[in-house]
Amino acid sequence: KKYKPRMVMILGNHENRINRAINADAILDGTIGVGDLKYEEFGWEVIPFLDELDIDGVTYSHYFASGVMARPIGGEHPATSLLAKRHKSCTAGHLHLADFSIRTAAGGRHIMGVMTGCYLEDKEEYVPTSVNQMWWKGLVIKRNVVDGMYDPQFLSLNTIKRMFGIKEGE
Repeated sequence: KKYKPRMVMILGNHENRINRAINADAILDGTIGVGDLKYEEFGWEVIPFLDELDIDGVTYSHYFASGVMARPIGGEHPATSLLAKRHKSCTAGHLHLADFSIRTAAGGRHIMGVMTGCYLEDKEEYVPTSVNQMWWKGLVIKRNVVDGMYDPQFLSLNTIKRMFGIKEGE
């Protein structure tokens, strides 16, 4: 039997710009929409921006908000901050930084926090070079996920390109 993975996409702030544009100018309503991106047509299960989804004990969201201003959880060690504020295994990507943390929760249960970085190749012109240099570009693969615990594998974009025979600069 052919393996058919569950494909889930959690919309982020960039896709949400479409909704913000519609809210700012009602003439756009019905003219443009997130559905124009056609993720569902390609087999993706689409989760709205800032909604949370639990899969095998790990909660996913584009980012997790904290405080009365609902700001994204971040800081110097964002994965540790996720665990300290959420008290459960969580994964987010908004910051474009890679970070990982394991902590012990009540009752001795282990929880894991991940900031996944971003999967893009080019330098983003809208941010300063110093910020682009901070971003980690690649994928995080979680193996053997059970009750929020897993074996993480971080693959940089350069490693992925080498795996598929793509030369530097292609």
